[in-house]
Amino acid sequence: MKLQFLGTAAAEGWPALFCNCPNCRRARELGGREIRTRSQSLLDNHILIDFPADTYAHKLQWNLDLSACDLLLITHAHSDHLYPMDLEMRGAPYGHEPTVPVLNVVGGKTVMETIEYHAKKPLAEIAKRGYTFTTLEFFKPVELCGTRILPMPASHFPNSDAMIYSISTGGKNILYLHDTGELYDECYDALQKDGRVFDFVTYDCCYCNREGGYYGHMGLPNIIRVRERLAQIGVIDDHTTHCVNHFSHNTAVSHDEMAQAAWNEGMLCSYDGMIVEF
Repeated sequence: MKLQFLGTAAAEGWPALFCNCPNCRRARELGGREIRTRSQSLLDNHILIDFPADTYAHKLQWNLDLSACDLLLITHAHSDHLYPMDLEMRGAPYGHEPTVPVLNVVGGKTVMETIEYHAKKPLAEIAKRGYTFTTLEFFKPVELCGTRILPMPASHFPNSDAMIYSISTGGKNILYLHDTGELYDECYDALQKDGRVFDFVTYDCCYCNREGGYYGHMGLPNIIRVRERLAQIGVIDDHTTHCVNHFSHNTAVSHDEMAQAAWNEGMLCSYDGMIVEF
């Protein structure tokens, strides 16, 4: 199983779009792993997780055939995770000869409403471009494209309909925890009841090595507590790979500093283009 982190930043990117703070100036000067685009991941070259405005840049940067994706899993409708206007680019006259004929778009009710709002047409009409749409409900698993998805509520902005996901595909189990603060008790209950042991967990780390704040994100101290709780309920073990991801420039932490802090806790630290195999 291969997961590639295409973008690893929060909504504003890093360096941020209109920012000259010391952290953003340093990123511009150093380049490389200090440069972070908006959050997106690709699982086994056919499952795309989130759809930010940077999707086209990711296609160019990492030489991707996005028409080979048959499943698009969207965590929530915030613009750094869903840029619905680019969905128009699939199908004639913008796109031809896709590798797979249909892309299954999966997300919560607000995601679907946002897509319809920007397209100014119903999902049934958008589907003619080579889509199907599946609206998820919390704690109700679905199976699509050989992949089982268990959606759970993220601890994010109120009324955001944000979801975290347990993803099972290719004989592997992945826990995708973006954008969220520390998990609700009902999520731990659902994971314990589901009984899957995860091979890979990726955690929201917007606050880097600081304690998370009020905006539905975590920092390393929060992540450590979540990992401890996951261990207590038996859904991770010594074979689980842990990775921190989704960083904000509003910290004074370089990539190397964050990577060292994560490594000290037995975790990986993502960067744009990073590939993890497990």
